[in-house]
Amino acid sequence: MWLTDFFSDQRKAQLGRLMRIGFLLERDRLADYTGTFPPDDRAKVRRQLEVARDTLTDQLGGALAEVYGLARPTDSNPGPEVPDGRHVLSLQPESKSWVSSSACEV
Repeated sequence: MWLTDFFSDQRKAQLGRLMRIGFLLERDRLADYTGTFPPDDRAKVRRQLEVARDTLTDQLGGALAEVYGLARPTDSNPGPEVPDGRHVLSLQPESKSWVSSSACEV
């Protein structure tokens, strides 16, 4: 399971919005929600959602690149706190398995 605990509240809200947009655009669900709209308006809404999806995907992709060290971090994406050099923690408290930062070095 991937947890977004290192995202700011703003980034989490963007991720939620992206998921809702994706839900509407896949399997033509948007038609169910815009059935009473004139055809031109339906097309306009679809284009707006596609542009929003693409923009959010780019922004969140950049944020992920920053927090995973693939791009220079900015103030808006501070990155995760790594306790005791542990990058992977088990969700099961009895488990002692983890990967240290030294194991990930190349």
